[in-house]
Amino acid sequence: MNKILLISIIGVMLFFNHCKIEDGAENPVPVITQLSPSQKARNMPSFTLTVSGSGFIEQSKIFFNNREQVTALTAPNRLSTVILYQDLINSSMQLESGSRSASVDIVIPVKIVNPEPGGGDSNSIDFILSENHTFT
Repeated sequence: MNKILLISIIGVMLFFNHCKIEDGAENPVPVITQLSPSQKARNMPSFTLTVSGSGFIEQSKIFFNNREQVTALTAPNRLSTVILYQDLINSSMQLESGSRSASVDIVIPVKIVNPEPGGGDSNSIDFILSENHTFT
């Protein structure tokens, strides 16, 4: 009987040690310093967007034009996502509706969101969807 109790206690201790419950640990607030690329022509195919900055964690999410993207943490200071051609077309149509002309560059906000506890929204950096194929 004592052996069963001892084994049960050891099992519970190993379980809680494995869980590593951290009291008061909060996720950082992310900060964006750079987008790569920072602009694309409207009629270009899908591409990988890389976001550099700080405060990124495995659960960080890239938001492109306020839409959550499938996000990968590729380094402690780098996240990436694939922006599909359809996302560019949808962003272009959504942002052009109303007073915008089709010949004007479109500014698309990019931000990072970290979950609670702590966490929150990063600063926003603009991605330029250009009518032009020539970037300076």
